[in-house]
Amino acid sequence: MIKTTLLLITLYLPFTATAAPIDDHFNGLFHSSQIDGRFCGRNIDAFIQQLGRHGDLPNDFRRVVIRAPHSAWHMESMLIGVNSRFGKPEANGVQLSFWYHHVIGVSQGRVYDFSFAQAPKVLPVLDYLRSMFVPRGPFMVFGSSFRIRGMGPNYGPADGRAEANAYTYEIQKVDAQARQTRVALHPDLKSYLGKSL
Repeated sequence: MIKTTLLLITLYLPFTATAAPIDDHFNGLFHSSQIDGRFCGRNIDAFIQQLGRHGDLPNDFRRVVIRAPHSAWHMESMLIGVNSRFGKPEANGVQLSFWYHHVIGVSQGRVYDFSFAQAPKVLPVLDYLRSMFVPRGPFMVFGSSFRIRGMGPNYGPADGRAEANAYTYEIQKVDAQARQTRVALHPDLKSYLGKSL
């Protein structure tokens, strides 16, 4: 029993030791005046720079740019965020935002996003994508008269999953000054994570 407990503590401590500083920085910055609801990329860059100044930027930290080039729901290929901190309240608990692209930070398979939820919340990538882009129930995304490509007016869970699966994911390696180098461009979720929603 004691050996098992020590083994679990030994395995758990490295994870908490590396996750805690980044989570502390995220929690502290979340409600600060540096965060602007219109600039997700700048918010993540400010986070990266703060981590870099304190020597807490993990080697595996990636800046991820999400785009919707093939969106069936919007004429201008916009992302539909349904759990946005700065979004407009809609039916079924939706906080609605539209973006041409969205920028998040990812480290140890966990997402850091200053536009997500009303309080600091860090989730595994797939859980984050489900929470941010898949509504719990249908709502009228553009009003009762909306029709595009044979769809509308209600946008529901199946639509959100289909959209998130078709988004592109540009993975960028960053340094402490938030300079980016593109590592990969994944044409859909399955090529990025090997899974779909």
